[in-house]
Amino acid sequence: MYRHQKTPLDNEQNCFQYFEELLLCHSVRRPPFSVELFSPEQVEMLAEFVINTYFRHFKLYKYMFTPQVRLDVTLSYTGMSEETVVQDEEKKPSSSPEPSPEEQSTDTALVEEPGPSPRAELRQYIQSELSAEVSRLQASLGEKLRLNAEALSNKLTQLEERSAGQRDKRDKGKKK
Repeated sequence: MYRHQKTPLDNEQNCFQYFEELLLCHSVRRPPFSVELFSPEQVEMLAEFVINTYFRHFKLYKYMFTPQVRLDVTLSYTGMSEETVVQDEEKKPSSSPEPSPEEQSTDTALVEEPGPSPRAELRQYIQSELSAEVSRLQASLGEKLRLNAEALSNKLTQLEERSAGQRDKRDKGKKK
């Protein structure tokens, strides 16, 4: 029987098998499982038509009629409760017009907390991790560049030695 694959575009073989099963069910009389609607000649003509039209452009049809899968990513950080994140989002200013200076002073008094906010801690943690990773990458890149430079200098030295040896052989051959 037809099995639906999890990937939406790579199931042409399964669709063809399902088509054959349906065609067989409608070309043989076996009640209640199948009903004879098509003669053998009609089955052959139908199969040829579907293969030459639908299955020839199968990927196009699948692409056009398969809904796109979208990925929503949500992040959760260890050590931060969801209440803290919700509170931080509620404290963000809305897209309303600029408040007066008096309103600003009362708003900032409400927003300010006695200690560092969880977002600031998170931001600081992410920045420290990123700077550590950047420094590791720079050190690794510097080491690779140094090794490449050494390898190139060794190859140049070998080439110079070969070319000097060949010149010496030519010069000795000319002096004889």
